Amino acid sequence: MKTSKIIFAAVAALSLLAAPALAYESECAVGDEKRAIRVKQNPAPDTLCEVVYAVNDGGESRLWWANVEKDYCEKRARELTAKFRELGYNCAEKND
Repeated sequence: MKTSKIIFAAVAALSLLAAPALAYESECAVGDEKRAIRVKQNPAPDTLCEVVYAVNDGGESRLWWANVEKDYCEKRARELTAKFRELGYNCAEKND
């Protein structure tokens, strides 16, 4: 019993360490429509960053990624946020 609790705690701790950090995040909304744009840093061993997009709290889609230029993802995410503002969405940005 003790061994299984220790293993569970170790796996939980490792999963927290493996989760990619968010470098940029914006939440945009107009009416009932919601959009989330996130930049994840180091989501995979060979990827510096990726931009993911979710509609109405649904599953995420990977839009862009970079393995050389780390600022590429944040630039693209900010451009997409600006586009949603042009379309009339109210967007709140969060930076780490």
